[in-house]
Formats: sequence, C-alpha cells, structure tokens
Amino acid sequence: MNSIKTQAIVLRNRRFSETSLVVTLLGRDSGRLDVLAKGARREKSPLFGHLDLYQKEDVLVLRRPGAGLDLLIEAAFADEHVGLRFSPTAFAAAGLLADLAAEATLPGEPLPELYDTLAGALSLLSSLGDAAAHAGLGAALPFTPAEKTVLVGRTLKLALLDMLGWLGYGLELNRCVVCGRAVGGGGALSRRSGGWVCGGCRPKAGESIRIGDNALASLRLRGDGDERFELALPAGERRRWLRFLVDYAQYALEKPLRGRKVLFQVMG
Repeated sequence: MNSIKTQAIVLRNRRFSETSLVVTLLGRDSGRLDVLAKGARREKSPLFGHLDLYQKEDVLVLRRPGAGLDLLIEAAFADEHVGLRFSPTAFAAAGLLADLAAEATLPGEPLPELYDTLAGALSLLSSLGDAAAHAGLGAALPFTPAEKTVLVGRTLKLALLDMLGWLGYGLELNRCVVCGRAVGGGGALSRRSGGWVCGGCRPKAGESIRIGDNALASLRLRGDGDERFELALPAGERRRWLRFLVDYAQYALEKPLRGRKVLFQVMG
C-alpha cells in the first residue's frame, strides 16, 4: 500500500455508516479519489467538519488497490469556501461544476488545469456569497444582490467553458464550425457541431439556438472589467446561453449532471 498527499476539493459525499462517509475528491496531483472517511461523522473525529461539499482540503490518502475505496487518513482546511453557504445561487453553481468534475474525471488521471479552474471558480463564487462581510471580517463586494446573481452566472459560464476545454470538449466561438466564417451578423450555437454556426450553415448543424452578437461577445470575454458588459445583457439572453452550456456539457459527456435541475430552479 502507498499513500498520496495532495490538495483536493470535496465533490460529493454520502453516508456510509452511522459514523463514516464515502467521499469523492478531486486531487490536484491525483485526479479523482473515491475514499472512505472512517469516523468522519463523529464529533470527536479529526475528520469531522472537514468534508463538507466544495471545501478545499490538504489530504493524506492511503491507497488500497482492489479494495474499491481508498482510505482518508488526514484532512486540513485549505479553503472552506464559507461564502457559498450565504448564497443559494452560488452554492447551486458550485454544485453544477462539482458534478461536471466528478462525472468527467477518472481515478489516477490528474488534470491540474481542470482542478485550478474549479478551485478558482469556487473561490470567486464564495466571495460573491459575502461570507467575510457577514462575519464582520471584510467589506462586501460592490454589487447589488441582483448583480451578484448575474455574476454567479458569469463565473459559472467561464468555468464551464474552461473546464470543457481542458476535457477536450471546447466550443468554437471565433468562427463558424462548418464553413470557417468569422463570427458576426447573427448566427446560432450548435450542440452537435460544438460551437457557433453562421446563418447559412445553421440548417446543416442540427439542433441549435439563435444567439445575438452581444450574447456571443459575452461568451468570448475573459478580461477584468467585463462584468459591466455582462450586467447589461437582457436576462433572457443570459439564461439561454447558460442553459445551452450546461446542456452541451451533458451532451459531450453523455451523462446527466444532477445539479442542473437545482441550478435552474434557483436561478430562474
């Protein structure tokens, strides 16, 4: 038996017995880890409170080939992402990203870029929850509650695009997937074709949704200061492209993301 020491994010957990949990972790250096956390439900256990959803932990895992589950030995907080608990919208967005990571990764196949993207998104989503402000430890971000909901969607959108790219399912958003024409002048997003298609090629691309130039621009923006552009978009357009991205992720993985329903119930 050997051990792994890595930084990891709690993607899923479930009760295993009266005192123990089964936990799915995404390790930066190890890929997905499915572990048994013995005694983690006991208040006196050193693991108690360390395995809540979407927390980042420094963990020590004992590998047990053939046992089905590895054994979690130690866990220490790296980032609790407490702010997620202050925002149902941010928590639901975190759940969708965690579902994607859990469904798309395999044990023993590290994807550090995917891990870093997820960790960065969780940190930003947590800040939108204003945990520090609620605890009297810092100032709130300079956005209204309605604006923060929009920015949760933006954070989710950017993380989905990047995570899908690292997984090999990146969307083409700079030119028509079919004919290569540069974007502009309307068009649509095609799930089957994997990106933007111009009006002339739309009939060849299968099922697609129309997207305006401003909404398409919002999908392509990455820099600081782009938040105001996002806030100016009509709510209906934001919802349409976000639903497209989530549905595209399910299509690409050929697996349902169980957090989808909760996300859109919360976000409207």
